[in-house]
Amino acid sequence: MRNTTSVPSGNVEGPEDGQKLLEAEVRGASVKLDCQEDSGNPSQEAAEEEKKEEKNRTPGTAEECENAVSGSTEEAENAVSGSTEEAENTVSGSAEELENPDYLKLSERMRALFHLVPEGKTICDAGTDHGFLPIALVSTGRVPKALAMDLREGPLANAREHVWEAGLENAIQLRLSDGFAALKKDEAETAIVSGMGGALMQHILEDTLPDPVSMGIHYLILQPQSEVADLRRYLLDKGYRIEEEDMVFEEGKYYPMMRVYTMHPENVVMERVQTDSEDTAGHVSRRYPAEYLLYGGLLLQKADPVLLKYLSHRREILQEILQKMNAARAAKGVELRRKRNSIFSKRLLGGITDMTIEELLGILDELAPRTEQLGWDNSGLLIGHRDREVRKIYLAVDATEEVIRHAREFGADVLLTHHPLIFTKLSRVSDEDFVGRRVLELAEAGIALIAMHTNFDIHGMREAIDTKLGLHATGMVGDEAGPGDALAGSAGTCDASVGSAGTCDASVGSAGACGTLAGSAGTCGVEVLDDEDRIGSIAELRKAVRLDDYAKFVRDAFGLEGVRVFGDGTTSIRRVAVCGGSGKSEIETAIRKGADLLVTGDIDHHSGLDALEQGLCIIDAGHYGLEHVFMDYMRAYLKENAPGIASEMEPLKEAFRIV
Repeated sequence: MRNTTSVPSGNVEGPEDGQKLLEAEVRGASVKLDCQEDSGNPSQEAAEEEKKEEKNRTPGTAEECENAVSGSTEEAENAVSGSTEEAENTVSGSAEELENPDYLKLSERMRALFHLVPEGKTICDAGTDHGFLPIALVSTGRVPKALAMDLREGPLANAREHVWEAGLENAIQLRLSDGFAALKKDEAETAIVSGMGGALMQHILEDTLPDPVSMGIHYLILQPQSEVADLRRYLLDKGYRIEEEDMVFEEGKYYPMMRVYTMHPENVVMERVQTDSEDTAGHVSRRYPAEYLLYGGLLLQKADPVLLKYLSHRREILQEILQKMNAARAAKGVELRRKRNSIFSKRLLGGITDMTIEELLGILDELAPRTEQLGWDNSGLLIGHRDREVRKIYLAVDATEEVIRHAREFGADVLLTHHPLIFTKLSRVSDEDFVGRRVLELAEAGIALIAMHTNFDIHGMREAIDTKLGLHATGMVGDEAGPGDALAGSAGTCDASVGSAGTCDASVGSAGACGTLAGSAGTCGVEVLDDEDRIGSIAELRKAVRLDDYAKFVRDAFGLEGVRVFGDGTTSIRRVAVCGGSGKSEIETAIRKGADLLVTGDIDHHSGLDALEQGLCIIDAGHYGLEHVFMDYMRAYLKENAPGIASEMEPLKEAFRIV
């Protein structure tokens, strides 16, 4: 039967009343709102008061937002518990909306989208599917007319049937369209895309609506299913303003959504916290706090109860995973120690204090599995017999002729280096070239060569460098210390709620790490810089420091004569990225992740200048300058895991001299 209900006229209230009630519950405020179905529209006075309050409301800083989430979590969770699902998903509307059969057909997610749509403006819904949202928007009078588009004929036919049943064929046009390709100029003021991945949304907007203002589109209503952070970054980089955000929990899933204003060049939340820099071509690079991109600045500001529930849920999952991993690691460690002790006990009883190279490789793999080295690498046993016995190990960064001479003088059975001597296939091994000469010298001396390169970068180097810099010694511990106090870390623990399950004891690592300049990262766990290769770190210092002060700290921490610094010495540094060895390839990643500084090596002139133009300072401590920590780290590891095996390190020495 066709629905011949007349389209109501007049204004219809949006979600502000319901949202304020939820916000009041979270913040413990005593706000009372009447949203009963028979109450009708709010009075004119109440509406005016609402406008004034909205006008006076100013966004908080990133720190305030963070406190809103972490500080009020307990009371927020208490407010959410009980009638959580009812309270968090309830959106207010007029009596006409709440009684409208087309509105009642909408799911909670679609109702939340409904209330994000500005009143009185024609909409275009791309990927309309069954057409339920445009039907509800038009039949309630929230919008005067609509265009419903879909890429496929089947869903469009379903939508056409539903539009006909609702008696709205004169108010809703249906078109076959890839995104907004079939939209004509000034046909609509609001564009809606929902129920698809953020990457696909970005593709649709960029390819079919690259300049919405020129098409007459002033608002975007978006509900991404995934890649939300990337979509937010795209919108902000385009200069759009995210003016409202909502989040709904429905059927076990969380749905973020937003209303975006396309005509305003600034963003009310981001303008206070974004950092802009301009490259040599005049392109502006913008960096935003990760939590704003991941969770939404407006949702954080108002301590949205559904977001709080989502974060609590994620924290529980991560804590459970970490607990299981820690338990498994502990159990594995106990078993490995038992086996090792058994092996060494038998050897000691038999008067033997060595092991085979095969057994040594197994111990090294427990720390940094050879199977996890990058595809182009050549780590592992490069020279030697697996069944040979090991009594002495010599440690170095590179297998130079001088290092090999020292290894022979030490009487080493194994030379353990960070960098592989052999990278590519050798067509011949002779004393006629510098690689073959060293291979022959090691083989003739009976010294096996083992390299731990990118597998150690992933599983040891990052920890060793972070420990030197104190980046994982403590968590967020307040603002008491400053540059005059060695910009101090402090011993203690960091609660799991700060960002990582369990405690993070400052005593772990090297002595004195807590007394260093960088002694407190912004979170208990340091983030991985390069997520793909799992190399490098990025962390937030407790307090901002001057670039030159941090450069001197890096120089002293690694025992260097000096470091090269790209950037003004007075520049304020807070977010630090670190990559041992040659980190030129990580400059773009460091910029994308919001770093103020990259500490690495092998930076050439042009790369350093380009990084500076994009707002990233660099401390070049040299390739060897950072990675020589390999020797200290591995000597300590062998002492604990291969007792009875003697080891010696190559004295610290750069490959070059400064004159």
